[in-house]
Amino acid sequence: MKKNPEEIYAQIQLINQSVRQKLNNRGLVAPAVNNDGTIRVGNYKIVKEPTGFYTVVDRFHRAMASNINLPQTAAVLANNLALGQWTDQNLITLDRRYGYALFDEEVHERSAKRSTQQKNWDRSELMWEKSRTARQRKESYREKILLSFNKLIKIA
Repeated sequence: MKKNPEEIYAQIQLINQSVRQKLNNRGLVAPAVNNDGTIRVGNYKIVKEPTGFYTVVDRFHRAMASNINLPQTAAVLANNLALGQWTDQNLITLDRRYGYALFDEEVHERSAKRSTQQKNWDRSELMWEKSRTARQRKESYREKILLSFNKLIKIA
């Protein structure tokens, strides 16, 4: 016997609700992409600012976390907020440290290139070493952030 489209649609909605509930029970709120390019996680949105940073805003457009460097950090924060948890200050601190290390890497690299052009070899070598150290710190912070993000992905 054939089912009419309304019955099929109702069954799909029930399946959708049950899957979303199971994901919520496991600690994941299913994200959705909005028409304006933002990502909605529960009642929160992840917005990429023109400056390149990310901001997590609530349904009243109040910034819950702003100036976030990595999209993975924004995703974990938005998911935690959608689950009713507090913002993870350790994660925000790691993201800020990542941003500082990224800035240091770029500044030292630029200075090293300038010193090389000026044939100031000692300063050039020093700046290249500082750039490498900042890159290693940046990658260390990024890996710690990705651990939190990968835990979130493994839930799904």
